[in-house]
Amino acid sequence: MKAILTTLLFLLTFTANAADGGPIKLYTEVSNAGEWVDDFAQRIAQRAVIKGEMLRSEVCGVIVQREDGRFEITLYTTRQVRNCKTPFANAAVLSFHTHPREGGGRHFSDADYAFPGYLAVGHKLYYQAGRGTERQLL
Repeated sequence: MKAILTTLLFLLTFTANAADGGPIKLYTEVSNAGEWVDDFAQRIAQRAVIKGEMLRSEVCGVIVQREDGRFEITLYTTRQVRNCKTPFANAAVLSFHTHPREGGGRHFSDADYAFPGYLAVGHKLYYQAGRGTERQLL
């Protein structure tokens, strides 16, 4: 019963936020103690890609470092193939986002270069810290 109520609450929240085009919170991930940020991004990438494929939209978030030294990200969607916003869009330090296979592209867009960050597409993960610095991690 609790699972059904939780699912219904999620769907109601998801539908209400989707209607106004605002970010919809999906879930939060936290790094393991001592885990490097690249390793953290690699570990969370596949789950985020699967969620994006299920929703047929980009999934995105901002990686922040907590006071205890661990990294944390809350992932969002705006249910769009080529756009994703977080409540922290203007304060991004290290971005993370996915591109769905259908219509999302396999490369960083011009807007992606505004902040350093990660792009997960299929089974691949890329990082950039400005044009010309792109590297594949997975």
